[in-house]
Amino acid sequence: MTQIASTDLTGPLQDWGYRPGAKEGECKISGIWICKEPVKSGIWECTPGGFDVPDRDNTESMMIMSGRVKITNLTDGTSQELGPGMGLVLPKGCSCRWDVLETTRKFFTISP
Repeated sequence: MTQIASTDLTGPLQDWGYRPGAKEGECKISGIWICKEPVKSGIWECTPGGFDVPDRDNTESMMIMSGRVKITNLTDGTSQELGPGMGLVLPKGCSCRWDVLETTRKFFTISP
């Protein structure tokens, strides 16, 4: 069992560099890992910008804690805008585009 304090969710995060696939200077990411096995979970934060995630090789479930993102399905063009308290599951095999509209922090889990 892993215990999480509220300061772990809202406090400072580790620098994870820039999101691969984003334009230069966009999508500065930071985060913390809460658990890495058997299911990965953590807190992720990203500054504004955009990037594609083609053909996911895992399933991600998330809950937006702060900020706003627009996620577009690259297959059919539908999109959803998410803000605080909203969640989404991105299944294995889906292709989507993330447009981070405001610096966004999310709680996530990633499973095979």
